Amino acid sequence: MRHCYREYGRFRLRDLLRQSVQLHSDKDFTIYNASSVPGVSIEKLVYFCVSVFWRASVCDWESSGEKYHAIGLGTKYQEQIREYLVRVGELPQAASVSVLASALKTPTLVFNFPDTTRVDSRHCHSLHIPGITFQLSLGGQPEPGSIESCISLAIS
Repeated sequence: MRHCYREYGRFRLRDLLRQSVQLHSDKDFTIYNASSVPGVSIEKLVYFCVSVFWRASVCDWESSGEKYHAIGLGTKYQEQIREYLVRVGELPQAASVSVLASALKTPTLVFNFPDTTRVDSRHCHSLHIPGITFQLSLGGQPEPGSIESCISLAIS
């Protein structure tokens, strides 16, 4: 959480990314190799991301009188992710994680409960915290290169 956007322009993750070598850049986004960003632990980012989605899948949640229904990871992935989180298994082969940092000068200070959409044959789970979007894609046919990289960092 110390890497997300904080008021008064403090945004540690984006600062670390901007000091790193770009893999790709165009008018819409810039992509970085997560393993080459000093000060960023890929393992911790992936674990945080996956653990939030797993927690959101095991029960319904309530906040400020609003009920949020559990997301579905699928029976197969639910157990594989649980085993990964308790360090007795690996992250599922069909899983990929993306972390997107906002390029806005002043990102919105918002948080949302995890949500799921279907993208082609995969389920894409998303979580927004101030300045950062975490995505976990599971199942179906992954986009070329997404599994090999497992995690990509981008500023958009």
